[in-house]
Parts: sequence; structure tokens; C-alpha cells
Amino acid sequence: MKRTFSPPALAAVDKLAKLGVINSPDYWKQTVTSGKVKYLDILLTKAAAKITKAGTRSATPEAGVASLVSAGVIDTPDYWLKNYGSYPSLGELLCALGGAV
Repeated sequence: MKRTFSPPALAAVDKLAKLGVINSPDYWKQTVTSGKVKYLDILLTKAAAKITKAGTRSATPEAGVASLVSAGVIDTPDYWLKNYGSYPSLGELLCALGGAV
């Protein structure tokens, strides 16, 4: 069986759920392991390294991406802005992460 994910991303999902940043850890773990969202493992791992508590969600995915760029979590904003609508709940994840950094 080919592994298409990194275990640190799964630990990142657990941390983000424990902090209250995300409320559907099983969904995001399944998404990471499926490999359907390119770079999701990196996004989650980098976000979990920076985030220490949940915050007020960003109003839009674009605002979330901007916050994540400012925090040094995302260095490819064009990719996320172009693709957040291509997978269910990805925009909401960007809002949650952006509000917590």
C-alpha cells in the first residue's frame, strides 16, 4: 500500500482539533490520507506548528489565506486561492486556520 500522507499531518489534525480550531478531525484525517488535496499535509503541519489557540474565524477564505501568509504558514497563496473551492470544506478550513494564526 502506497502512503500518500505524512504522519505529522495526522498529529497536526489532532492538535488543531484539541485546540478547537477544527471540529471534524476524522474528516480531515481522511482527506489527508486520501491525497485528494495537494499540499494539505504541509498546510496542516505548518499551521499546527504556529497555532496555540482557536480564534475568530476569518470572514472569507481569501482573508484566511492572507492571515496564513502573514504568519508564514502559506508561501503559495495563489494555489490556495485558486483551489479552495475544489474540495468540500476547504474554504472553511482556511477561514478557521486563518483566524487562529
